[in-house]
Amino acid sequence: YSFAANVSLFKHKLEVYYRMSTQNYKNIDKPESQILNYYNRNVLGGRLDFGFINGGAEYEDYKSNIIPYRRVQYFINLQKNYHKKLALSLHGNMQNYYIINERTTQIYSDITSKVAYTFFNQTIFNLDLMYRNQKGRGIDLDFITARCEITSVIRQLYLTFGVELYRRNFMNSEKINFKGTYFQIVREF
Repeated sequence: YSFAANVSLFKHKLEVYYRMSTQNYKNIDKPESQILNYYNRNVLGGRLDFGFINGGAEYEDYKSNIIPYRRVQYFINLQKNYHKKLALSLHGNMQNYYIINERTTQIYSDITSKVAYTFFNQTIFNLDLMYRNQKGRGIDLDFITARCEITSVIRQLYLTFGVELYRRNFMNSEKINFKGTYFQIVREF
């Protein structure tokens, strides 16, 4: 069974929603305990939208025989273009899970951003950043990636020079730190 309701107010500036779904798998004869017998999911959320910026919050209650949890999520998105020269975007997300059977909390946080700037009609600068942090039993992680590149078009040749960064720290025992540069030439026909 599933049910969804959504209310938008003030010309879609405010949205409140609810979703419910449930499923019961009958006649399961397997003795394994890790087979999904049932789930009940309820999600209640709200969102504010002001065009270039929007954000909201969501609460989820998920019950099942395998991993029942409660989750609270907050998110924000920002996107703006300036005179076809500069494009900005920023997305943030935080999810807090409470695993009911284990009585533990897991927190996931993500931030991604992109900046693109056109110097001339033929030269573009791009910067991409992503950061993720996870906290909880067995999932501690700090992770960042970054890429900065400039691309210029000369006739039908695309010349790109870039710099990359990749850092990962998992459980303070597995650490990866990579830095690199690249140069690319592409010809389009």
